[in-house]
Amino acid sequence: MMAARDCTNRLEACVRQSLDILLKPFRMMATSLVMLGVYTVILLLAKDKIRQRNNETQQGNPEAPASPPNKRAYLFRIFECLLNSLRGHLRPTSFYVPILGSTLGLLYGFRAMEKHQLALPGTEEYLDACPQDSRRTAAEVLVKLFAAAVTTIGVHGHLDSLNGSRFWRRELFHALEVCLNPLASVLSFTTAVWYGFIDLIVFSAGPWKEDTGFSYRIGRLCGCYVNTGVPPTEDSSLLRLGLISPHHVVANPLKRDLKWCSRVVVLIILFGQYTQAAILLTRRILSNTAAWVDYAMAFLTLSALVALIRSFAIALLNVTWTLEGEFRPCTESLCSLPGCIESRKRLGLPCKILPPDSGNILAFVPQILRYQLAGGLLQGLILFSIKISLWKILLQLYASQIIWSSSIYFMALANGFWEFLAETRESQSPNSLQPVSDREQTSSGSLPAPISHGVQNNPIKSWSIAKLLIPFVMAIMGMVMIAWLCLVVVLQLFWLLAPCVILYSMIVIETRSWEEIDSSLPCPQLWKDGLGDKMWWF
Repeated sequence: MMAARDCTNRLEACVRQSLDILLKPFRMMATSLVMLGVYTVILLLAKDKIRQRNNETQQGNPEAPASPPNKRAYLFRIFECLLNSLRGHLRPTSFYVPILGSTLGLLYGFRAMEKHQLALPGTEEYLDACPQDSRRTAAEVLVKLFAAAVTTIGVHGHLDSLNGSRFWRRELFHALEVCLNPLASVLSFTTAVWYGFIDLIVFSAGPWKEDTGFSYRIGRLCGCYVNTGVPPTEDSSLLRLGLISPHHVVANPLKRDLKWCSRVVVLIILFGQYTQAAILLTRRILSNTAAWVDYAMAFLTLSALVALIRSFAIALLNVTWTLEGEFRPCTESLCSLPGCIESRKRLGLPCKILPPDSGNILAFVPQILRYQLAGGLLQGLILFSIKISLWKILLQLYASQIIWSSSIYFMALANGFWEFLAETRESQSPNSLQPVSDREQTSSGSLPAPISHGVQNNPIKSWSIAKLLIPFVMAIMGMVMIAWLCLVVVLQLFWLLAPCVILYSMIVIETRSWEEIDSSLPCPQLWKDGLGDKMWWF
C-alpha cells in the first residue's frame, strides 16, 4: 500500500512539474503581449506630447517650419489595433466574456467545495482506520464510471437526434468529445445561453434586425437544424437555426402522442438519476473523501445534465423548423441561406459569413477545438489544484485562444499562398515576357517607357540579387512559421489529451492500491456514503 501511495505521489508531482513547464510558454506569450502594449502606449504618449508642442509653436509663429512627418505612424496603428481588439474582447458579444465567466465559475466553485470541511456520518471512522465491512471496492466504482460514461454518450446522441442532425461524423465527434473532455460541452452550453439572450440587454444589439420569439431563442440555444431544401448531397442542406434569419423559418407543432410522453418520462428519469449523482458527488467533495474517479464522474455528470436540459427543452417545444413557403431573399448580413448570400452579392451588400456549421467535419472542428482547449485548461486546473491568480488564469486562457487562432490563420495563409502561386503560374505566358517597342507604344497611344539611370542600367545584376535574396527571406519565414506551427500543435495536443490521459491513469493506479490497503491506515476515499443506498443512481 505504501509503495502504491509513493508511486501515486511521484506521478502527481511529475504531472505538476510537467504542467508548470508547459504553462511557461503561455505565461511568456501573454506577458510579452502586455509588455508590448505598455511600451507602445508609453511611446505614443511621448510622441503625442512632442507633436502637440510643435503644433502650438507653429500656431504661435506661422512662419515657423512645419513639424516633420510622424516616423512612428505604424506604432499608432499598432496601438489602435490593440485598442480595438481590447474593446472587442470586452464587449458583451465577445467570445471571451462567457467563456471566461464559465471557467472562473466552475473553477472557483470546485475550489470552494474542496476548502469546505463537511463532517458526514461515518467519515470519522475512515480518518483513523479503514474498515473492511462498509467500504467501497474498486470494481464497484469502475462499473459505475463505465455506466456513467456510456449513459452520457447515449444522452448526447439522443440530443443529436432530437435537434435534427443527420451527420454521423458529427455525432461520432461528439462521442469522442464526451470521453476526452466533458467540460467542453458545458462551456459551449454556457456560451450559447449568453449569446441567446444577450440581445435582450438595451446596450447590446442582437444579430437580427427584427425581434426574435421565445421558441426561436430556445431552438437556437439547443442547436436545432433547419432543412433548407438544398439537395442532401450538399453541405448546406441542413443549417443551424441560429444561422438563418427568424422571418425565414416556421415552427410547425407536432402531436403530443404516446411517443412524446414516453420520451419526456425517460428524460425526467435520467435527469433525476444524474441529479442524485450530482448530490452524492458534491457530498464527497465537501467532505474531502473524493477520489480521482469521483472527479471523473462529476465531469461526466455536468456534461450529461447540460445535454438533458437541451433535450428536455426540445421535447417541450415539440416543433420542427422549416423554411417559409414563399422564399424572399433578405438583406441580413448574417443570414447563411444560399439564396440570401447570392442576393447580397448581386446587390453589393455586406455579407458576414459565420463559421460554417455543416456536415463537413473540417467546418466545425475549429469551433469545437476552441471549447476543447478551454475545457482542457479548466479540467487541468481543477484536477491538480494549481494555485494561480485570476490574472494568470485570464492570461493563460487568452494565450490558448491565441494559439487556436494562430493555427487557423496559418491554415488560411497557407491555402491563400498556394492559390496565389497557382494564379501566378496561370497568368505567366511567353507573350507577357516579350518587350514592347517604342513604335508599338506610340502607335497604341501611350508614351514610351522612361529610361532609368544608375543601378537600373544593369537589370541582370539587380535581378540576380533579388533572385538570391527573395528565396532566402522566404525560406527563413517558412522555417519560422513551421516551427511555430509545430509548437502550436504540441500545445494543443497537450491540452486536448493530457487531462484525460492523466486522469484515467491516476484512476487505474489509485483503484489498484485499494486492493492492497491496510485496515490500520486511514482511507477517506473508500468511505461509502449511506445516502447512495437510498438513492437510485449508477
